[in-house]
Amino acid sequence: MDHEGGQGGKQNYRHTPQILFLLDNFPRMVNDCIGIGLETGATSRNRLCQSCYPLLKPYGLHNWYSLCAVSVAAGILKNYRSALRKNDDVRRPRARKLMAQIGGQAFKIEGDHLRIPIKS
Repeated sequence: MDHEGGQGGKQNYRHTPQILFLLDNFPRMVNDCIGIGLETGATSRNRLCQSCYPLLKPYGLHNWYSLCAVSVAAGILKNYRSALRKNDDVRRPRARKLMAQIGGQAFKIEGDHLRIPIKS
């Protein structure tokens, strides 16, 4: 790979049905958490997690993605509440285009393959 000038080398990637499933369902998980947060008035990530986590199990994704969805939703809700304090004409928050967050614990490199866990 050429890292000179901030440019990387070409990488070949073929998406799998599992990755498409993850990228399709992660925003849905976040929106579920946002809805629960609005209904329950949860203001902390911990309280939101307690309310949402069991309801995300049916998605069948790795637990890491459930925790990430809760975290993303908590951030969106925090921004929403802040915007409401400044202007009461704010639309209900909704996740639109999100990529699933992948932290160092959620994937590993085996040889020349990147392994991303999908199912729990």
